[in-house]
Amino acid sequence: MNYYDSILLPARLQSVKNILLLLVILASTPHLLFASEGGQGIINVLDYGASADGDPSKAAQNTAAIMKAWNAAANIKGAQNGSSLYFPPGVYYVNKIGSTVEGFLPPKFVNISGAGPRKSVLKLADSQNSHLFHIKANHWFNASISDIGFEGNAKGNPGTETLVEINGYNIHIKDVYVANSAGSGLKIAATQQVRVMQVEAEFNKKWGIISENNISVTFDSVSCEHNDTGGLLIKSKGAAASDNVRYMAPSTVVTGGYFEKTPVGIELRGISGVEVHAGYSTSTFLKISRDPESGRISTGNIIFAQSAAGDVEIQRGNYGNTIIVGPLTKNRMRFKDLDGRNYIGMLGKAPSELSILDNRDLKSTIEPQKKMMTSWHVSGPKEAWKAAKSGGRSSLVSDFCGKDSGYHELATESDTLYSISINSGNALRAESVVYVQTLLEAHGSCKVDLQIYDSSNRLFYDWEAEKWTQDSSLFPVMVNGTTQIHQFLVKNDSVKRSVNIKYFISNCHGRSVRFYCTDVKEE
Repeated sequence: MNYYDSILLPARLQSVKNILLLLVILASTPHLLFASEGGQGIINVLDYGASADGDPSKAAQNTAAIMKAWNAAANIKGAQNGSSLYFPPGVYYVNKIGSTVEGFLPPKFVNISGAGPRKSVLKLADSQNSHLFHIKANHWFNASISDIGFEGNAKGNPGTETLVEINGYNIHIKDVYVANSAGSGLKIAATQQVRVMQVEAEFNKKWGIISENNISVTFDSVSCEHNDTGGLLIKSKGAAASDNVRYMAPSTVVTGGYFEKTPVGIELRGISGVEVHAGYSTSTFLKISRDPESGRISTGNIIFAQSAAGDVEIQRGNYGNTIIVGPLTKNRMRFKDLDGRNYIGMLGKAPSELSILDNRDLKSTIEPQKKMMTSWHVSGPKEAWKAAKSGGRSSLVSDFCGKDSGYHELATESDTLYSISINSGNALRAESVVYVQTLLEAHGSCKVDLQIYDSSNRLFYDWEAEKWTQDSSLFPVMVNGTTQIHQFLVKNDSVKRSVNIKYFISNCHGRSVRFYCTDVKEE
């Protein structure tokens, strides 16, 4: 070691120690990393007298303290570079806050953050019957709200319409929890350049999230569970002519939404220009509707449903929407086009491969030729069915639908229920595993359900329980504007069965379903 190293080394070691200490502090307080990006300061609400001990009696105290901290953050010199209002962990009972409340300044460029969506929670005190948090239009720019939760205390505030409402420009909403509102959870209105990421809206009495009159909004991995009316509503504002530009909703994109135990996952209401990419719902995944206030229809929306789960419903009067399905579409997904002027079809217009219950796929190498299995028995008006070639055979077969050509077609203009069935004889041996395969083609959209009936023992097959039961069980079949190949697995028990395969067809609305063939085939 030379002379200079002996002098400088202790100083260098001290510098390294200082850097390591700074990194430890920043890692233990991530809000400092987030809030200091603009370098303009962090305002901690506890320093202004707020209490995070979850005491409801301190709501007025907390509201006054948050107002002081809020206004201090808004008044920081050079705040256009991003100051921060920080809520440390805890539960803060508050009255309504935000720039719509007297005394609160426009937040301008203030970032609002906490320690986590379930760690830093603002809870609405009793008898407010209003929003908890609301920022007016033209009051908030180039800012964010993150890692914080809002709870509406619905029992104590039955008059709340929306718990959190945000207006602004270039706003990021990330890792936010909104729950227990007597109305809707989060509303984003008249806002441009918004990104909503990993937001959870749960247990709200109306909608989880509402997007109204926005331009360029992205919803990424939002979760809306247990909301009484629906998950995510995307809509235009109303009847005013000046709102027409918002009706177009350009660049509104929804990806990866999760909607469990909510009646409707996503509703597009009187809106155009929305893209929806997949998602999951335990009921209706997507609903396309007309806005009852303005009368505007929903048109020009694109839905990519290749890996979605849940039903899709397009109400009457809404047309020109496109729904793309594909090989990964779940076999329990149903498309219901009540107008008949929307495109519902396969990506690439190829026969689909629908997943069967054991997650195997039927190969798409079979060309949709005019092949058919006969012995059809039809109920409903005879004139609804067109004559076709008949050929004949039933029971088990070794190939897909054989060489017989022809088809049966149903065309109806009403909601009348029709059915078509085939008797397959003693197709199911004891302890057998078979597939029911059908090749059909739908023009427009029809609702089709499949039922398998054991006529000798008067029992129905339940796909969920994989057993025979006295309760009538219908299996929804996805049908759309292309040729479809469906394959369903049936696991028989120790009894030999005489099988009747029946399809129930309804809601075709002037369109038609064409059946080419049905087989019952051993595994």
